[in-house]
Amino acid sequence: MFEKGEKFTSYPFFFVYILNAHIEPTPPVKVLISVSKKKFNRAVDRNRIKRLCRETYRLNKHILFDGIKGTEQEVHLTIHFIATEEKPFAFIHEQMKKALTQLVNEIKKHLS
Repeated sequence: MFEKGEKFTSYPFFFVYILNAHIEPTPPVKVLISVSKKKFNRAVDRNRIKRLCRETYRLNKHILFDGIKGTEQEVHLTIHFIATEEKPFAFIHEQMKKALTQLVNEIKKHLS
């Protein structure tokens, strides 16, 4: 994934994605969310940040789904939280919106 995938950063996230031909029974987007153990030593902190990221993705995934609709592509996506300190939900939510919009633009650019 990291060798072949396309990469971009939208603070506080680092995205890596791969596009594949979509096969109907599978979902069109598969997501992995990761938080560095080096930056957040305590599992409690990492788990909280992952929960916040998952929730903001859940609330905004329609941006990605609408963006790839009709392209016959499947997206494998990793989202890495790269900030060095925990951020409030509102900040993460707004940045996730921006990042997913940027991801859709990157995918469209890649397909054309």
